[in-house]
Amino acid sequence: MSDNSLLSGIRFYTKPENAPDYVVCNGLIYKEELQKLLESMEDKVAFQVKVSQKGNLYATTNNYTSTNKSPKQQTKAEPKKATKKAVEEIDLPF
Repeated sequence: MSDNSLLSGIRFYTKPENAPDYVVCNGLIYKEELQKLLESMEDKVAFQVKVSQKGNLYATTNNYTSTNKSPKQQTKAEPKKATKKAVEEIDLPF
């Protein structure tokens, strides 16, 4: 189920053309507006920054919850250990 609402109190703006590559966007926080919103929310607030049809950036809350009743158990595959014979058989170009 997805219940996204506009995250008021935070504004995002596209970066200026002369900004370095590592700058993604500029932003402003309106303290009072954001504080009122956060008081009505839980301790953690997930959000997404999106691009409108007009090209403007905005943020929405992301309250996605999976409809799958049983969470998938992820198992990590153990990396295979190289044997001495396998290491000796590797043909390196130097």
